[in-house]
Formats: sequence, C-alpha cells, structure tokens
Amino acid sequence: MINREGIGDLLADGSKIAAEKLGRGSEYAMHSLGQELGMHSPKYYKNMGTTFAYDPTPGRHTTASLDFFVMGPIVKPNGLFEGLTLPRKFKRPGDDRSEAEKLFTAIMQYTNSLGLCEFAYIFQKYPLLELVKAVVGWELDIDEAIKTGQRIQTLRQAFTLREGIDIIKNKLPERTVTVDYLEDYKGYCEKMGWNPETGYPLKETLTDLNLDFVIKDLY
Repeated sequence: MINREGIGDLLADGSKIAAEKLGRGSEYAMHSLGQELGMHSPKYYKNMGTTFAYDPTPGRHTTASLDFFVMGPIVKPNGLFEGLTLPRKFKRPGDDRSEAEKLFTAIMQYTNSLGLCEFAYIFQKYPLLELVKAVVGWELDIDEAIKTGQRIQTLRQAFTLREGIDIIKNKLPERTVTVDYLEDYKGYCEKMGWNPETGYPLKETLTDLNLDFVIKDLY
C-alpha cells in the first residue's frame, strides 16, 4: 500500500475509494466520509454513532464518545476531574444527556490540547487542574477548562464547515447503528450554541468564545 504496488494501489486511498473503484459490493465499505469506522460498535456504545457521524473528524473512536468513556471513573462519586459532574440522567435521551455530551466533549478537547493520554479517563481520578498549574502556572478552574474545550471543538467544527463539508447531512452505513443518532446530535448542538438544523456555530457563540474572526468565514 505504501508503494502502491498491485492490490496495494487499490487500497492505499482507503476502503471508500476502493469500493467505488470496484463497484459491485461497495455497500460493504464501513466508513464515515471516507474514514474507516473504529472497531468499537455504536450498537453497544450508542453515543459513538453520533460522534462517528458528526464529529468534525468523523469515524474515529478517539472522539469524545460519552458512552464509550463512562466505563471509567467519570461517573463515580466525585467524578474524574475535580468539579466536573455529569447530570444524573445522562444515560437517557433528553436534556441531561445533551448537557453531558457537551461537558464531556469540552473536557476531552481540553485534555487533548494538553497532550494527555486518553487512558487517563479509564483508571483513576485525574489531578487535571493541579497538573496544569504545576507545569505552566495557570490558575484555572473547571469552568474555564470546559469553556476552553468548547472553544476548541467549535473551532474544529467551523473549520470543517468552512471547507465545504455539510457534516449534519452525513449518514453512517445502516448496519452500524440502531439508534437515532441525529436527534442526539441536535440536542448536543443546542447545548454547544450551534444551530441544531445545520450544525453551524451561532454568531453569538463565536463571539462569546472569542472566535469572532471565524464569523466572516461562515457567514
């Protein structure tokens, strides 16, 4: 595949392109906008259907899939990070779940920006704010961390939209999901301050997140 030799030339650009070249049987390519889906099934980790379809870089299990990461201490007493508590009914469709998806997306983008390993979510409580203070001297609280994560995710979303990808119209192969992941996404968009019908960050959201410079590119 690296040298594009033989069948490797067919597979080098991914399963979507290979399936299109082959023609018959192309419906068997399990991808999201050309990215092969992770082995982690949205049939079990239901929120992963939403992130596989609608994350600004879709199809990856390393996005902020709430149902995938609650296997760890994030939902235990005192939570994963000091001051971060998910709404009590986050496992059920509705407002609590949408809020939890927003909070977890934000905190995950924040920790990703620090270069921290995602396995931290699984094993034990994490001294996140203490770590940041020790390394760079910033006196941040959990609300500032969450807003920083929202800013990162909103900028990622804006970049994808600016490049012409109408992410909210993306659909996963029907064999991969069993739930209405679009309705989950619309609730999440409302919590993020994005238009739930288009996925576009609202102008007031961009202003609040100090992303005014993005407005001209989206509007």
